[in-house]
Amino acid sequence: MKKLFRNFCATAIAGLMILSGAACSKDGGGEVDGNNMAKLTYPDFAETPVDKDSWEYIPEDTDQTIEWYVDVSSWAIPTENAVLKKIKEKTGISIRFVTPVQDDGQKLSTMIAGGDLPDVISVPTSKTQTLASLAQQGYVYDIDTLQEKWAPSLKDHLPEDVHDWWAYGNNKIYGIPNHYYSYEDIPEGEQLQPNGGMMVREDLFNKWQEIAEKKAGSDGKI
Repeated sequence: MKKLFRNFCATAIAGLMILSGAACSKDGGGEVDGNNMAKLTYPDFAETPVDKDSWEYIPEDTDQTIEWYVDVSSWAIPTENAVLKKIKEKTGISIRFVTPVQDDGQKLSTMIAGGDLPDVISVPTSKTQTLASLAQQGYVYDIDTLQEKWAPSLKDHLPEDVHDWWAYGNNKIYGIPNHYYSYEDIPEGEQLQPNGGMMVREDLFNKWQEIAEKKAGSDGKI
């Protein structure tokens, strides 16, 4: 277990986990429960209070770097940007992203075999077997327990229907998708229906247009 567990997984997860998978455990679990999921032992840290956002309890002098593995070779590792700066500002945590050379799953398998998993893992949701294996074999902690103990404000950020969609047989999730729609955002009586193309909320689109017009240079580029 990495020394960064408490400050990252226990607290920052509430506001920062926007990807499809999360990992904070280096070693797989041995015993399994009735749902064929590994039984894990969680650290005996003091639990985070519920009166404000969980990341606000991170000490102000925190200065740490976590490793975030994205299992997609073509994913462009971001340089310093407004999002990473805000994460650093609010949590004191810097992120070092890592990607594989090829999409054959070999790099992730090697990390698992060597007991050297990163602090966070992102895996495409299409790789259902990989996601299930990480959870069932105890290589990742379930988000529900992390939330209950150290990130209670996460519950306010993750819609219940999204949680239920991704939950396993034990009614727990082991990662958070980086993109989703929730029926909590849909007017009563209406349904989410695909239109065969790309969709975006009108208010978000209009806001983006407004920002784009303000920031565009003489060449029209942002």
